[in-house]
Amino acid sequence: MGELEDFSLEGELTEEARKQRNLLIKQKQEEFERKQLMNVEEEVKKSVKKKVNFNWRLWLVVLLVLFLLGALVYFLGLA
Repeated sequence: MGELEDFSLEGELTEEARKQRNLLIKQKQEEFERKQLMNVEEEVKKSVKKKVNFNWRLWLVVLLVLFLLGALVYFLGLA
């Protein structure tokens, strides 16, 4: 009888250890998924920022060219 009780006690400990292990695995997976989501968000922000900066520079160049063309027409009109 003593061996049977010890075996059932070990089984309960094993079950408890299994529950803790599964909980730890679940926490690690959630943490990993959270980190992946944060990395994806950072990549999206960087990508959007690059596109916005590119568009901003493009419009700046277009406005500069238009200004220079307007100045050229103005001075040629005066000359």
